[in-house]
Amino acid sequence: MKKLLHYRILKLAVLLCMCMFWSNSQAQQYSYATMSSTYSQSFDDLGLAATTTVTGGILNNKSANLNGWYFVESGTSANTTYSAGTGSGTGGDTYSLGTASGTDRTLGSLRSGSVAPTYGFYFKNTTGSTVTSIDIAYTGETWRIGTANRIDQLDFQYSTTATSLTTGTWVDYNALDYANPGQALGSGSIQHTSAISATISGLSIANNASFFIRWVDADATSSDDAMGINNFTMKASPSGPLVTTSAATVITATGATLNASINANGTTAATSFDYGLDNTYGTNVAGSPSSISGTSATAVSATISGLSVNTQYSFRANAKVGTNAAVNGTEITFYTLANKPSAPVVSNPAIHALTVALGASDGNPAATLFAIQETTSGNYVQTGGTLAAGVVWRTAAAWSPSITVSGLTDNQTYTFHVKAKNGSGTETLFSDSTSGTTLQNVSPTVTLSAALPAFGDHCINTSSTGSFAINGVNLTSALTVDALTGYAFSLTETGTYTSTLSVPNSGTLSGQVIWVKFTPTTVQVYNGPISISGGGLAAAFNVTASGSGVNTASGVVTGGSASVTAVSATLSATTTAGCSAISAYGIEYSTSTGFADGSGTKQAGSNLSANAFSVGLSGLTPNTPYFYKAYVTDGTGTVYGTQQTFTTSNLGTPATTAATVVGVNQFTANWNALPGAASYRLDVSTSSTFGTSTSGSFNENFNTYVSAASLNGLTLEGTANYTTTGSSGLAPNSVQFNSTGDRITTQTFAGNATSLAFYLKGNGTSGGTFLVEGFDGTSWATIENISMSALNNSDRDVLYNATSTPALPANFSQFRFTYTRTAGNVAFDDLNVSYGTFTPSYVTGYNNLTVNGTSQVVSGLAENTTYYYRVRAVSGANTSSNSNATSVLTATAPTTFGGITQQAPVCDNTAATFVVTGLLASSTSTLSYTTITGGAVQTITNLVADVSGTATFTLNLTVAANAGHNLTVTAIQRNGFAPLVINSNNAVAFAVNAPVTPAFTQVSPICSGAALSALPTTSTNGVTGTWSPALNNT
Repeated sequence: MKKLLHYRILKLAVLLCMCMFWSNSQAQQYSYATMSSTYSQSFDDLGLAATTTVTGGILNNKSANLNGWYFVESGTSANTTYSAGTGSGTGGDTYSLGTASGTDRTLGSLRSGSVAPTYGFYFKNTTGSTVTSIDIAYTGETWRIGTANRIDQLDFQYSTTATSLTTGTWVDYNALDYANPGQALGSGSIQHTSAISATISGLSIANNASFFIRWVDADATSSDDAMGINNFTMKASPSGPLVTTSAATVITATGATLNASINANGTTAATSFDYGLDNTYGTNVAGSPSSISGTSATAVSATISGLSVNTQYSFRANAKVGTNAAVNGTEITFYTLANKPSAPVVSNPAIHALTVALGASDGNPAATLFAIQETTSGNYVQTGGTLAAGVVWRTAAAWSPSITVSGLTDNQTYTFHVKAKNGSGTETLFSDSTSGTTLQNVSPTVTLSAALPAFGDHCINTSSTGSFAINGVNLTSALTVDALTGYAFSLTETGTYTSTLSVPNSGTLSGQVIWVKFTPTTVQVYNGPISISGGGLAAAFNVTASGSGVNTASGVVTGGSASVTAVSATLSATTTAGCSAISAYGIEYSTSTGFADGSGTKQAGSNLSANAFSVGLSGLTPNTPYFYKAYVTDGTGTVYGTQQTFTTSNLGTPATTAATVVGVNQFTANWNALPGAASYRLDVSTSSTFGTSTSGSFNENFNTYVSAASLNGLTLEGTANYTTTGSSGLAPNSVQFNSTGDRITTQTFAGNATSLAFYLKGNGTSGGTFLVEGFDGTSWATIENISMSALNNSDRDVLYNATSTPALPANFSQFRFTYTRTAGNVAFDDLNVSYGTFTPSYVTGYNNLTVNGTSQVVSGLAENTTYYYRVRAVSGANTSSNSNATSVLTATAPTTFGGITQQAPVCDNTAATFVVTGLLASSTSTLSYTTITGGAVQTITNLVADVSGTATFTLNLTVAANAGHNLTVTAIQRNGFAPLVINSNNAVAFAVNAPVTPAFTQVSPICSGAALSALPTTSTNGVTGTWSPALNNT
């Protein structure tokens, strides 16, 4: 790695120094004790010394006038020393900027690749009150322009949780940033100034709580500028009084007491209340007490009068400090009370009714509500004129001019009184009461004492009963209940029901019950009056009856699925009874969503119990969505429930079992049947992993990188040019991400990655993200979106693998890295990717072989060799994962021997060829033999048989050693196998002859001077004789 050891050690030392600095600086806070006072700082006490070292970067250690001010540096050259300068220096550092001899100083900095300065102010609120806003002003100054025509800036941030310049959570407040506009090169004097001011509001800095502000020197493109702050002022403002409006009390028809709780919150405040008919108020009244101070809540009130009756008023409390705007409490409303009503007027008595009207001139407004009560029963007059327990509130206009109270008893006195309530529901006392007496009844009369309940929907051709009750007075004969279609009547519940009914009486009836049987025969409405006549009634008396004949179909609700496997499922449903019995029920299903009722496959149910049933489906296709609905059939037809769905599970994993019928060059592979499988795919290999794995790696340290669109297979893209590490603060070289959208994409690697590593550093990255993604061959997926604010001016060695957090997914073969910028830049280096490749290896003809069963003969194999086989189950387009691998060792072919012969006789001391037959074809063996009975055993190694099982070897034979002896084979041993002892057909006599001098015996003389030649086959020259040994002329 290019991050050298000394760099790491130095950085650790800097961090340790920073820790020591902040551990010693916790008490170095400026105490802000007086609210709204202005704190100012000129920074002139920074001084003119060439360099000043302050312990921990605590400027209070330089001068007490700088109490609360700090600076900190990060980077390889960080320290706690600041330098005095005019902006002409180029070195990165914290500076006391100003003219060479001027006492007007500026706290500033120049950022470089090795130093990143930050400085700020730390104060504690000791005012005794809560600070809610802070006014900050300063002069931003630039003393050196390091690169022409580009902007550099100081980023302003604040924190309510920080205890140092490098801890806590910081909030960017851009209104207080200082940025120069970008201009020509220059140094040695002020190049640009800007007055910066803004108010940080929405704070809540409690008493004794702390607040930190800081300026972060941003990392500009190329050489940075020397910038700083001067003439700093700060003023904190309190939260002001805390005003809580409370509910009004002592409310009357024309007055009330207004209330509030007010905390002056460290101020002196005048109190008052605004009130009126709406939230524009219009009237202000002083509170009591009229002025409060301190830090505790004080009860404040005001009594008001002259209000209107039953009228809504709005009010709020106020607290005003000096000439500041008043602090208002929340609005509260109340209603004044209504006046007690006048006594009602009772008139127009009738046999069963009286007329009641509200009394006049009670002074209540039109919106006032009234209720009329009959005092003896305690019941209230209802909207329709009857009496009932429930109170009815109406305006005077609604009750006007009067209401007839009906349903009264003849010749009886009734007393009425009235109460009112205002808009908030507060009731008055009852008015004085007024009585009236109904007239005496002398005519035959029937009244209803209990109504007939509605029968509602009722299945046709079935019956149900109900009843009503009547009273009768002055009757002169029996009453008759007249016929009404669908209804029959009886004087007893269990008696005989007839279409008409005679009701005997002795002149009066009290609570006479009439039983009614409702029997609809068709689907229709059976509403109508039950008419009662006779008894001397002037007109029939009607009792309301209602009911409907229905032929409701049975209902069914499709339930859920359970016990779902690859090929089966159990589906449930519930039913509701209709008007006819259920004759069939079950589940209808399909692989098409929204299938029409009746178009799917039906599976009848048989276990309906307590309105529920279930159906088991089998023979399904694995990993397939199914859609289903329950159905029931009754006298009205077939009804279907709503469609539901389930998906069968994928095929399980099959299991291979031991091979059978294992031979020399074949065996039978076996496996268990898997439910749902239509066929299987068989693999056979000599490798237990069915192939070989290799590993690879990719490394790029950017040692030679300067600027390019691609490097070592990497693609670099973005809106800004990449630059070397010169401005990123790392040892050369690195890639620097400058702008949003800058990206590096790797090539596609030969296998899936097992680890991904790289080095990352943020430089002035107070925000932004660095997105790390992987590609699985189909889509990009996020591995991690790194927050660069967490790496601001710090680095990280990033590593992802199977056990890291987050973990590296196993299927990524390409990566990309994308920067989204808020501030600063990102350095990227030392990219390493480790990946693996796999080369499959199968026995020829046995890779993904389709088998329509649970066994397969595997042939064409080598003897004594270990093979492995596995299977996958297949159903349609679905294929399971691989099964377990089962190993099998093929059998060994038996060693064989046929015989041995000598190919031809040889002369003394000549190699003879021996032929061995009956060997195992293409085998390699060692042959053991003797040449003399009882002699030493000798061997011939690497004896290779041809495809016919024949092998040859040579021995040098001599007459002295071999004549008269046999070559006897004692054993034959195939390489790697046990020897086979040979006892038969295993000897051959050596055919070896001694050398002789040919001799010719003449049987006829030759002519003098003639030459002797080979014996001719026929006599041509008159010489005859024989050769010894015989001459072979063939």
